[in-house]
Amino acid sequence: MNFNDMHTLAKRIDTKVKLLETKVAHPMNMMFHDNSSQGVKVLSLLNDTIQNVEKKKNKIEYIIKEENLAWSGMVKDYNSIAKFKSEVVAFLNEYENLWSSRYSNYKPYVSSDHGNLSNEELEPFDNLDIHDNRQIADQSLNDSFNITMSN
Repeated sequence: MNFNDMHTLAKRIDTKVKLLETKVAHPMNMMFHDNSSQGVKVLSLLNDTIQNVEKKKNKIEYIIKEENLAWSGMVKDYNSIAKFKSEVVAFLNEYENLWSSRYSNYKPYVSSDHGNLSNEELEPFDNLDIHDNRQIADQSLNDSFNITMSN
């Protein structure tokens, strides 16, 4: 049930209560007159409506609490992941600096800025030929078959 549905439901309940109020201006006075059974019916109907409204209100509050808990959980998870990522980046930068200071020829293979991958970094993987592995496997199978046949 979304907010618009809840709002529509609240309007509908409010309209029903106002309709009942217009039909019976003073329900308590009706109990002391000749048509007391009608007054009791109206009071019972109003009481049931109030209970239904209270149940729906509690249900809506429960749904809102669930949504808030889920949202706060997601925010907490996001914050812990962001913290972990920053710790890892700091750790990698520390090692990068350590290796750079110890070895003058050291050049990192992967940059510390992982968020900005370019196609240039991926080009070496595009040049790989998958068929090379099959040819090697076929050749080794042929070699082993030839050795078996020659024995």
